[in-house]
Amino acid sequence: MSNLKYTVKSFDPVKKILTVDFGVDGWASITLASPLPTNQKELEAVIRRYAPAHEQVQAVKEPTDLSYIDQMVGNSYTTTRFRLNGELIEQEAPTAEELAELENAEFAALEEKVVQVLKNRGLL
Repeated sequence: MSNLKYTVKSFDPVKKILTVDFGVDGWASITLASPLPTNQKELEAVIRRYAPAHEQVQAVKEPTDLSYIDQMVGNSYTTTRFRLNGELIEQEAPTAEELAELENAEFAALEEKVVQVLKNRGLL
């Protein structure tokens, strides 16, 4: 747990937009949604959701060479995404060989289930 320092810089009561400053850690423009917070504790719960994550704050302080990103600015790229059973995989897509292994493993597991159902019903 860590302390989160913030300052409410402005509030538009008609549009229900709150501007919150997190100091050196950034700021947020928050449009309040229904159900609206009814007290400071509820509002702080909303503000916490918009605060930068600890990892984001740390990243700003890390001395890492990211100059390669400058060369990417203004250029279009295509990358791949891979989902397995509806879950987004946060790594490169498996090769065709790895995908075949996954499919074979899934088929084998399904085959075992079918055999078990047939045995349970006395058909095998």
